[in-house]
Amino acid sequence: MSTTAPRVLVLGGGIAGLAAAWECHRHGLPVTVVEAQDRAGGVIRTDILDPYVLDAGPDSFLISKPGAIGLCRELGIDGDLIGMKPPRGAWVLRQDTLHALPEGGAFGIATRPGPFLASTLLSPAGKVRVALEPLIPRRRSGGDESAGAFFRRRFGAEAADRIAQPLLGGIHAGDLNRLSAAAVLPQLVAVERRGGSVLLALRRQAARAVAGGAFRSFPRGMATLVDALAAALPAGTLHLGDGADALAADGAGWQVRTRAGHTLVADLLLLAAPAPVVAGWLRPVLPVAADLAAGIRYVSSAGVLAAYRDQQIARPMRGSGYVSTPEPGREPLLATSWLSSKWNGRAPGGTTLLRGFFGGAFDEAVLARTDEDLVALAHASWTRRFGISGDPVLTRVVRWTGMSPQHEVGHADRVAQIETAMAALPPVAVCGSGFRAVGIPDVISDARGAMQGLLRRWHTA
Repeated sequence: MSTTAPRVLVLGGGIAGLAAAWECHRHGLPVTVVEAQDRAGGVIRTDILDPYVLDAGPDSFLISKPGAIGLCRELGIDGDLIGMKPPRGAWVLRQDTLHALPEGGAFGIATRPGPFLASTLLSPAGKVRVALEPLIPRRRSGGDESAGAFFRRRFGAEAADRIAQPLLGGIHAGDLNRLSAAAVLPQLVAVERRGGSVLLALRRQAARAVAGGAFRSFPRGMATLVDALAAALPAGTLHLGDGADALAADGAGWQVRTRAGHTLVADLLLLAAPAPVVAGWLRPVLPVAADLAAGIRYVSSAGVLAAYRDQQIARPMRGSGYVSTPEPGREPLLATSWLSSKWNGRAPGGTTLLRGFFGGAFDEAVLARTDEDLVALAHASWTRRFGISGDPVLTRVVRWTGMSPQHEVGHADRVAQIETAMAALPPVAVCGSGFRAVGIPDVISDARGAMQGLLRRWHTA
């Protein structure tokens, strides 16, 4: 059993790398985090253009999972969290008509009779099929299946196509017929495997709804979490603007060469970066793992943020916004968030802040258009739908090129093969949204768990 302190190196300064570094710090161990960009946080990014607070990436996190809310408590910033403004309704755009998601539902599925019957999203036959879900036997096969197949089995084709695909597919920028049910719906898959009704489980989940909604954010945006983490780590932990260029096994440890030509040594190495980047690092030392990591598909997306004066909007929307079904002939705008209706402090009084989404698995070609074109497309869509007059008072375009991992059917087996292959190397692990985790809370928990695993391996060696 090793009693000396290991040299710990984390490659990647997104929320995964920062959370892993925090876990190491909580064990009283120094750690170095290397990040190629000149800022930490990865896809979590907030641009402050006072009085506007522009979340370019995620604008919130789930509180039903412990990873993010627990980290906020440890950092002492949980008191700064804010809930969503009421009303918290959302819509699905289908055949050019906005249909309200049933109030009090979960995963887009109505869990109360009144809202369920009043919903216009499903036909009468579609509603009957959803109601029959408790009678559907569980799947006997133990293999993975697509999230689309899971929803069709449990709730019928209408619910899968009209609710699950626009809602969950929008969250993951993906095609539910390719995404893994075990990866993106683990709780629901577990309910079915236990022989329970998914609908009744969703009803119990909806009954546990808390004040302020299921999500939390910060008055000054999600970068608050990143900034608090960076500030809580000891000085000298973060090395920004100089990413890892190559790594090599060195006896029982590692040598990492940075782009600036520096050489870092480590006993424990954590790769907290997108899978294609990890594949490049692993190729010289473990080609089989590199090939597996390179096979994890990523898609690109873009966001258009625009502010309008309230008097410019003839038909304002209350609530969080809408997502669209990927039907033939639909407009290229995938979804719209009414950020200033979701969160306090995002825009000055008398102003509405919108964010539109483009790209994803169904329409990456639209991202070949210029920023000006994307702004014009979003503005035209909003003008037609909400009666907007005049130009926006502020616009900003954010592009995330190859930053949305697609956990497709068989993803868990692929990651398990990567980890099995890496077991032959000196202590090294992977973490982040490209591998085991989906969403900020799970990414945080996964990264901390990966660091704990490396530390256990060191202490038991």
